Amino acid sequence: MKSLSDIQKKLSGDKKNEIAKILHCKPDNEKDIQQAILSAAGIHAVLKSLNAKELEIIKSVYDDGDGATLGELEKATHTTVPELEIHTTNLSQKLLLYVIKNRQLLTNKLDKIYGISEIAELINIKDTADVHERLKKIKTALETRAGDAGLLQKIPDAKIVQFLRHLAAAGGILSFEEATALITPSSFNKTMSYIVQERLASIVHTISPEFRTFIILNEKLAPSIIGELKKHDVPSTDDIRNQYRFVLNILYTYDAISTFGLFLTKQMKFRKIDQKRITDSMIAIKEITGKNIDPEETAQLALFFLNRMKCLSMHKDVASISISSLKDDFEEPQSLLMKILHSLELTDNFNELFLPMTDIPSYRVISSILKTMTKLPEATLEHLRIITVTGLLASAPARNSLQETIDLRQSMSEQFMSALNLLCVTGIIDIIKGHAQLSEIGIEIASRTARVKTTVTIPEPQKCIYINPDFSLIIPSEEISSLSLYHIMTHTEITRDDVILNAMITRSSIVTAHKRGLPLKTFIDTLNAYSKNQIPQNMKFLLNEWSRQTLRITVTEAVLLQTSHPTFLDELAFSKKKSGLIEKLSPNYAIIDIKYLDDIVKIARKHDVVISLFENLEGE
Repeated sequence: MKSLSDIQKKLSGDKKNEIAKILHCKPDNEKDIQQAILSAAGIHAVLKSLNAKELEIIKSVYDDGDGATLGELEKATHTTVPELEIHTTNLSQKLLLYVIKNRQLLTNKLDKIYGISEIAELINIKDTADVHERLKKIKTALETRAGDAGLLQKIPDAKIVQFLRHLAAAGGILSFEEATALITPSSFNKTMSYIVQERLASIVHTISPEFRTFIILNEKLAPSIIGELKKHDVPSTDDIRNQYRFVLNILYTYDAISTFGLFLTKQMKFRKIDQKRITDSMIAIKEITGKNIDPEETAQLALFFLNRMKCLSMHKDVASISISSLKDDFEEPQSLLMKILHSLELTDNFNELFLPMTDIPSYRVISSILKTMTKLPEATLEHLRIITVTGLLASAPARNSLQETIDLRQSMSEQFMSALNLLCVTGIIDIIKGHAQLSEIGIEIASRTARVKTTVTIPEPQKCIYINPDFSLIIPSEEISSLSLYHIMTHTEITRDDVILNAMITRSSIVTAHKRGLPLKTFIDTLNAYSKNQIPQNMKFLLNEWSRQTLRITVTEAVLLQTSHPTFLDELAFSKKKSGLIEKLSPNYAIIDIKYLDDIVKIARKHDVVISLFENLEGE
């Protein structure tokens, strides 16, 4: 390859003026031009001035250190030789390459195009896929904390360290424009030269769909930089363990709606008294800042997820609720939490009446956090945010340009905070001493999400619960497993909610638990395992008696069917759809399940029949 000086000497005065204008330097000073083009800002400016075809030529020439003939470029760029001659002449006048003419002059296709040695060190054109691979390596290094801790200590300039911190916090990649906004113009080229020479970061260029320059962090440096970012820890000094409190609030919401109903006013808003009943039943939950969430916000979030799980819907101005599809999950609340998270994958339109007061993250972001946390025992929130954002940037759709992906970075960070807060609210992660870690609930959920095997050690129950003769309980909530505490709280009324939990076993609490489909045996077994004093002798008898004596009233949506021929009801009673016949009232009248209406009509159409559907509702 020829040197830059050799090529520069052949430039005419006009071409010197042209290149000097691009580089923002004086045209009559060759040294200034050389210094400018051999800098990160200078090569960016020159490459940015090229058209798409010229950028393709540059990539082809510099990818192969031995240059390329016009014939080879013709195949690589799908451009005719005459057009290539025009482009290569322009590129040589911009000090990016030079042309050696074929001596035999048989055909221009044998003309050889070479890069310039000094320029070759600055041009680093990569595909989007290559950059994604680099970001994946950064994510892996952050997860495993595998890197060179000494790299950061060797950097003499504090401003360079500060820039690298910004680079790491941005997910390991910055656009050229973002980088110039962080560094003063006078020191930009010097900083870029240092980080490239010391292999702290690399400068890459992309040419599709348009030319862009990016700075990418060296993955070996990433873990040590994250260790410097402690100022972004959780502001709260209190530990946060929500356990199964959100699942309990789901149950309390169901209790309030199934008992008292949930109705709309003429203004298409929920009645205040219905909302108050739900809100008043909520128990306290903390968000990642350590603050208690407003009960109204918790209630709305519970309504949202009940609706997403197809348990809650609106029929005109009345809410319909049923947890029959979840009856097995309330005994194993981890399964319910999995359904809550997976409900975010649904593409159905949200019912605006049930929309929560906070932003709801995508399942993709939640899944990314959980998979990361299977590899990290604990991490600061900033550490976790950077890993998540870096991973999301690396896994962005291939059809997106890098710039389009980077433009989503702020949205990704906001999604991360929403996702982490939801995981904290649902008890899947705990915040301990400013660090996020999987809770005993979250370990299994995260392992299912990441599809890895994890063994959860279940400690032996400690005798720590006091049961008084009046059936009141004193429970040190920090000394009992989340699942055991959940089984106790589902069968009791909470009288004081603190580190020491005060609860009361009442007839109402046992009846409510029975209504939810929760068995007494699990509750009694839990009390036996944790009770420090003897359980009152009459407790088990009373619990079973309260359950047995409970008056049960079921209100269902049914339809009255009238037939002129009693034989039709007999036929229906012996058909495959006989479960749709709820009750035969007389030879000609029966109550049928509205869900079977279409099937019953099909059976009737086998005969000569006149069917009248809901004629009495006309005009209503």
